[in-house]
Amino acid sequence: MEDPCGGLVGEPERFAALGPDERLHRIVEVEGEAARAVFEIHREPPAEPDEPSPKSTPVRLISTDVCGDDELPLPGAMVAAVDDGVILSCDPTTGTVYRIDPEDRDTRAVLFSGVECEVAIAGSHAVAFDVSTRPPRVLTVPLEGGNERVLLEAVAPLDPPPVAIDEDRLIALQPDGQLVTVDITYGSTLDVREDVADVRISPDARYVLVQQGTPSPDEVVAGPVVLVDRQTGSERVLIDAALAWSPAPWFSNLLILAPGAGQPVRVFTLPNGNEIVLPEGTGLRGTVGDGRLWIGVVPLDYGRLLERTWDPVSGESTLLYDGEGFASGTPDGLFVHVPSEARGIQLGTLMRVSWDGGTPAVAAPDIGWHRRRMADGRWLSVVADPDDDVGTLVLHEADGARRELDQGVHVHAPALTVGRDGDDPLVYTVRDGPRSGLYRLRP
Repeated sequence: MEDPCGGLVGEPERFAALGPDERLHRIVEVEGEAARAVFEIHREPPAEPDEPSPKSTPVRLISTDVCGDDELPLPGAMVAAVDDGVILSCDPTTGTVYRIDPEDRDTRAVLFSGVECEVAIAGSHAVAFDVSTRPPRVLTVPLEGGNERVLLEAVAPLDPPPVAIDEDRLIALQPDGQLVTVDITYGSTLDVREDVADVRISPDARYVLVQQGTPSPDEVVAGPVVLVDRQTGSERVLIDAALAWSPAPWFSNLLILAPGAGQPVRVFTLPNGNEIVLPEGTGLRGTVGDGRLWIGVVPLDYGRLLERTWDPVSGESTLLYDGEGFASGTPDGLFVHVPSEARGIQLGTLMRVSWDGGTPAVAAPDIGWHRRRMADGRWLSVVADPDDDVGTLVLHEADGARRELDQGVHVHAPALTVGRDGDDPLVYTVRDGPRSGLYRLRP
């Protein structure tokens, strides 16, 4: 069967060559009159025996149309920000940030030089979080090019950086403990809050967690934590804690805070900040979507599960799974990867359990650890030996049948990236001598 891109459905086709130590790190889709994709390529040094895998480094960017044709090399080595068709790339070796048009070889404006690749898009401006100075500062420049200016002379040198973008506004904590909101276009200060030691801002910028006190970059100091709802203006004191103990506190419609280093988390609801006390001996895994929570007994041995749903209002719980495996939650239920005896975690049986409980059903037998679910419910996985980073790309049909699609496929998740549209091809990395490269395929 012919596909719209001119290839054969089910036949792998290489559209870009890769070096022996290169692999696809991620795919960024760019909307426009002619939709395109940007492929971020990383170099992955060989691992030393008995040593952790070395960190990969970005080396180059490739842009093609959705069919993998009309290949264009792009400036920079990594995608720094994308918003509404605007893409910023960055070269981490020089700190150069480009505004690029993936459809035009000549549109390559330099926006910043000598900055870290901590970049964001805010309305008609680009914002760079320059962490090369201490304390860091915030720079801005119009996306269409122009003079760079300093938006804030300094932000508190904390990790993660205490800054966030809310449309055309910057929210940032300064070294003196002032939490300021600044208009990025005009540079004017819109709001100031005093005596802030640390801050966490929700992804939608509605909620702000404020730890009262003074910033302490060199030590972790606890203080009262206040939940601020920027939409309603309400505030509520939650607990005494250091936000450094909770680097990622936002969890669906919940808030997760650790009262002490290494201590069990405490759970609060949004937007009101009411605390949910979990059953003793359990930890929060996720939310089900109807008010129930997914919880598990802790601690348990590695690879051992005892999972339940729990209703914090009624106190009722339902057993989901009790046994060996590794669990992941989806809107359709709990999926558990049960390792095989032959290859351990690299090959196993994927079980599915409804959030209402019941007998676990086999979703896919003999499936690789590195897997991805397709929109139609089928599964893709890379089946590899325990010590290998390449293996066989396999399509797992709903009836349990397995079809091998390609060999020498890199195991990491971008190898299983499926486009947003049912007509978009599967794109993955092959690392296999002269065959090495980026491949497209319609299963």
